[in-house]
Amino acid sequence: MVFRPPILLLLLLIACTSTAPESGERARKFESLVTRSPSRAKTLFEQAPVSDAIIRRHRATRERDLRDGVVRWTCRDVPGVSGADSGQEYCEYAAVNNRGKAVETLSDLQVDDSLSCLFTSIFSDVRDLPASRAGGGSKEPTAEYRRAIARALASQNNIGSVPDERLVLMTRSTNSRALATEFVAACSVDADKVKPGESMIAMQRLAACYRATLGSPARASHLIELCDGTDLGESDSQLWRIAEESGVKLAKVGDEAFEHERDIAASLRTATAAGVPWRNSDVRICSYVARLADECGVRFGAVPTEVKGFRFTGWSGKLPPACRYAELDDVADIDGLEFEQLVICDFSREEVRELPFNRAWSADIQRACRERFAGELLLEAPLRALAAPGPVPRLESEFCRIYAEAGAFDGVQ
Repeated sequence: MVFRPPILLLLLLIACTSTAPESGERARKFESLVTRSPSRAKTLFEQAPVSDAIIRRHRATRERDLRDGVVRWTCRDVPGVSGADSGQEYCEYAAVNNRGKAVETLSDLQVDDSLSCLFTSIFSDVRDLPASRAGGGSKEPTAEYRRAIARALASQNNIGSVPDERLVLMTRSTNSRALATEFVAACSVDADKVKPGESMIAMQRLAACYRATLGSPARASHLIELCDGTDLGESDSQLWRIAEESGVKLAKVGDEAFEHERDIAASLRTATAAGVPWRNSDVRICSYVARLADECGVRFGAVPTEVKGFRFTGWSGKLPPACRYAELDDVADIDGLEFEQLVICDFSREEVRELPFNRAWSADIQRACRERFAGELLLEAPLRALAAPGPVPRLESEFCRIYAEAGAFDGVQ
């Protein structure tokens, strides 16, 4: 028989082991995670404000996402990610001139050069042949695909010269179809396979506890001490009972806070699914996939080979005015002229002339690409295409109903 101390004793232990200065320090750290150091979140509870900020950042796309059966996120890396670390959002980018040369600083530009930013979401393993019993796999098909696209970019409708091949496809191993498939599977893991403290009910209670800290600094320190680093998912969790007595309540279907609280809860699965819990892409994908799996009963398969990368779009549903899809009519297996996983954004002549007066941009043209264009570009993952055949989805929540009304479950048996 497991000994469970009475609630009063637990309250006394919490009060005695946490001094006011220590609690205040933890609260200040909690508040700083979003704006200054999201990568320093060490616990699921500390992850909550980071996820909340990402979810709020993309609030404008949420309803359209639900109705379109997709999930979207911004290409722009989160604050603090720059230089060699850029390209964390299934979106890698670099500056190129009309001669196809990569441009890193202002000194790389000649007087008459035009300047563009090339954004790619093409998976780093887009054409790789997997290993089999007959022998090892091969990366050569992907290498040839990269060369073919680079040649097609030499047309005047694109860059005007063959660019460095390394800029055409994503190069990070994390930006691959294989890892995207693994990540989606981990976000949709069955309830009976999760570790203690990582169940959806535990995540939902953590999200409710986090939400209760907002707008109440006096109560925040106590709730952080109570909820941070603890397993609130047990059916008879005494700590959760204490949290409830402290004013924490799970939002119910129909409550104004229900959808947002569930989004935060599902996003906490990101860290347990081996994702990067401060990346826009990982948080957005996992929050939708985990909810679809848990609430709606949807199951997910591998990212299809037909999906060469996640589609680019913009906040309005169209690309920003200075950006256009690459035209790759000479590349095999690309339907149509516009290739939606490769975007070219052009600096105007006036913007190029003003570069010498912008010290930060002239020293780092990739930063100019990020700050000028990346925030206006969105990536789009086709959740409808990832759904695997399975039981008819459950439709109790608004989240599931909107997806169903949009035909997002078409083909699910």
